[in-house]
Amino acid sequence: MIEAYEAKVRELESRNEEKTRWALDTNATLEQKGAELAQCVELLHRSEHTVAEQTAFVEKLKVQIYHLEKQVTMMKESRWVKLGRRFGLGPDLRDR
Repeated sequence: MIEAYEAKVRELESRNEEKTRWALDTNATLEQKGAELAQCVELLHRSEHTVAEQTAFVEKLKVQIYHLEKQVTMMKESRWVKLGRRFGLGPDLRDR
């Protein structure tokens, strides 16, 4: 009967060691995945920052385009520019 108990104790210790190894392996895997996740989050933050910068730059360019188009339209409508073009002077602002 003592041998049966000792065999059962060895079996339970063996199972306990297997579960402990599994838990340690799982913990190591979780730490690795956590580090990967942290790296992904950092890359995401950098990407969001880049997108925000590019969006601001595009908006600035849109404002500049609007003002330049407005200036060109004003020049096209200018009587002085039209008069100068009749005499072959000044820029040709016709749409092509």
